[in-house]
Amino acid sequence: TGPPPAPSHSKCECKSGSPSQCSCSEVCTAAEEERLCLEMLGPWECFRFETQVCECRGYCHSDAECAQSCEDVPGCSWTGLWCEAQTGMLWE
Repeated sequence: TGPPPAPSHSKCECKSGSPSQCSCSEVCTAAEEERLCLEMLGPWECFRFETQVCECRGYCHSDAECAQSCEDVPGCSWTGLWCEAQTGMLWE
């Protein structure tokens, strides 16, 4: 393990109200926001359950990243806002 991170004198603050939402203060840089939200929420991951439900949780830095992670799960598709199970298909 390396040395601990240098203390930050930034006034950046982030908070989370759900397992996949992170909001940061306006003083945060993009790098600070990504690092802090990733620390709080973990990486963005999508799953498909046997109950025909697709769900994602964690921190997603961009819409493209969210969409790709959802589309990588067989039987799931990205709506533009969330990941949902594809209907009319049989998945085993």
